[in-house]
Amino acid sequence: MRATQIVQTGVVFAIAGLVAVSAVEAQGRIYNTAKQKLMEGQQIVGGTVSTPDPQIYCAMANAGFDFIWIEMQHSPLSYQEVARMIWACKDAPAIPFIRVPDATEGDIQKAVDIGALGIIVPMVITPEEMQDAVKYAKYPPEGIRSQGGGQYGALWGRDYRRTANDNIMVIAMIEQPDGVARAAEIAGVPGVDVVFVASSDLGSFSGKRQGDPEYEALVTTIHDDTLGAGKILGGPSAWRNRDGFLFFQGPGTTSLIRGGARAALEASESVAPIEGTVPRREYVSRKRESAGQARSTGVSDQDGYVVISTVGGQFVEAQIKAFLEAHDIPCQLRGESLRITHAISVDGIGAAEVLVPAALADTARDLLARAERGELAIDETTDPGDAIE
Repeated sequence: MRATQIVQTGVVFAIAGLVAVSAVEAQGRIYNTAKQKLMEGQQIVGGTVSTPDPQIYCAMANAGFDFIWIEMQHSPLSYQEVARMIWACKDAPAIPFIRVPDATEGDIQKAVDIGALGIIVPMVITPEEMQDAVKYAKYPPEGIRSQGGGQYGALWGRDYRRTANDNIMVIAMIEQPDGVARAAEIAGVPGVDVVFVASSDLGSFSGKRQGDPEYEALVTTIHDDTLGAGKILGGPSAWRNRDGFLFFQGPGTTSLIRGGARAALEASESVAPIEGTVPRREYVSRKRESAGQARSTGVSDQDGYVVISTVGGQFVEAQIKAFLEAHDIPCQLRGESLRITHAISVDGIGAAEVLVPAALADTARDLLARAERGELAIDETTDPGDAIE
């Protein structure tokens, strides 16, 4: 109960901090709707885009995401390409945020000049890095951003110079134990709005996995220090059920296109069947009539792990294991390593079981339930274009 109260208090302070900053800095309008939702205590999710195709960007920006995470650290995107993407969908509801390659004045200046209202800074280790990032993103007196050419005025209005500082958000990504050690200082930098837990890289740099006590201790440190500083806490969308998190990076275009295509084929009645076979739609229907609608269930198991079952046989254990690990959930197969413990019949009817840490069981069940509904691709991999943080 006490832990819940601490989380709730921290989130309230974070929201109050955003509101107070906006009220004190200027009485200008807020057109960054992602920031406005955070000020109201809502969770927000951003879809990840790393391709220069304006049509794909527009599809993502109009799909219902609160913001678009434009990936420039792990992609060859140029600022000219990103400027065209943002302009092509200038009236879309999703707000453009850019993860810059580095926290340099040139990168951040270009990002805000082409219209980004969110600056995501990767690989943050010291508070000085974020002090510089805030200075480069904000106009005087808060920063040293210079006035120059760009499409920001055409995107956000003639009062942009007066209102920009209230609308531009600065996000610090902590990805290494060295950054975790200074999380309180990083979160305490004036002008930093969000501290983001980079779940995959935190595991890569620490050598630990989600569910390991050492890993969870790192997350808890960032969590407590961020909320204690009155700032917003962010992480991957798979963490939406974790206490205190409001800001999330969502899936990338490749996985969404793949999942959407598969869902369309699953539902399509126009695909001609192969002679002598059952049409795919009827085949899937028969499977589910025989086995019941696939569902995710869980029962307690030893050593802090929980058994996650999918009844309906759409997936085998190896698929589920790869799927959950791609979403940063450590997973084991029951019995010996990689041993299938439940027979899967030829047409896929049966039950598949895997073990996940009890602390992540709800997240695992939610992911599997979405996969069973066709919202996520069960065998998706961590393709570069699908990078989640």
